Amino acid sequence: MTKRKYQIIIHTSRTDGVHTEKNNVAYPQMSKVSVGDTIKVFTQKIDIQAERNGKFYIEDIIEYKQSTIYTQIYKSLLYLFLKKRKRVNIRSIDVRRTGYSKSLLIDVKRQPLVGDFSIRFAIPEAVLDNLWEEGVKGNTMRAAVSHFLVALSSNDRYIRFERLWRAFEQIAMWHKYHEAMPNKPKEFDALVNMRNHICVNPIELSNTFAYVDTLDNTKIDSLHWRKLIQNNYTCANKVKQVRELYSDFFDKNKDERLVGVFKKALKMQEKEINNQGRMVDFDTLISDYSNNHIRNNSHVLSLLVCKYCYFMRNKMFHGEVADFSFCFTNHTEDDDITEFLNELLERLVNELICEYNNL
Repeated sequence: MTKRKYQIIIHTSRTDGVHTEKNNVAYPQMSKVSVGDTIKVFTQKIDIQAERNGKFYIEDIIEYKQSTIYTQIYKSLLYLFLKKRKRVNIRSIDVRRTGYSKSLLIDVKRQPLVGDFSIRFAIPEAVLDNLWEEGVKGNTMRAAVSHFLVALSSNDRYIRFERLWRAFEQIAMWHKYHEAMPNKPKEFDALVNMRNHICVNPIELSNTFAYVDTLDNTKIDSLHWRKLIQNNYTCANKVKQVRELYSDFFDKNKDERLVGVFKKALKMQEKEINNQGRMVDFDTLISDYSNNHIRNNSHVLSLLVCKYCYFMRNKMFHGEVADFSFCFTNHTEDDDITEFLNELLERLVNELICEYNNL
């Protein structure tokens, strides 16, 4: 079957300092005999050279996201955004092949990202190379990066939270998945695995840990811990409930800044703890953290992200938290909590992307 040669040129706003050429860039469902496409990223344009069997028109490529040429455009733009660490406007897209040439202007409403943004930490080139790959590693990174960039470009704090969480979830799934191939892990198992990664690899997340180190007990206490504790440590088996509260919450999160949260948990479970004669165990643990001024940024970060953000996201997703968008003030307590979590998640996701090859 005759292959048709395509040239796709994406004209962008000026992007000084960016120039790369990638040969043999694979695409979905690529045959074994194909060598892939050539993609060149210049100062003001992206040039994609491709061969395909079918006759594709520009509307087919832009509107049909399953198009293999669309996939190459997608990879190129993700690379450009991450490389520049800010939004780059798309001015127009040209599609040319024998007997066909058409240009499409990309106005404000058709930009892939709605708002301007900046990325805190530069992504290493070795990590950016994953964007061009097909397979689980490349697909997962593109999904995570897409959610991350949409979050950064949105002014809505709740959209930002949802997208940042999805980005974090994709990275956590890859971290667990590449150890368990070909079996895809469950979300909970991926989060448990990610908690372990956060706790044993603090050097790789130094910027996020520096931020966590600035947090005080007042900020941490301000979150809705009562709901999380009720959600995670309330069951018919009271003996199991108290045992898990001690081992999975108190003893697993060693930090004096969590003492206020621990005391809230004690008050809620006081009857069951006293009935089992365990109050002295809990009090001793709290006193140890307080008197010895024990601080553990790994435990605080993993608790806030893998447990609290997971709890908040599920509550929002299942509609179990009231919608506070209709209220008598312009700003609510939930707004403050969400903005705090967004600040934390943005830093963590950015650094996890930087360390993607080490996961």
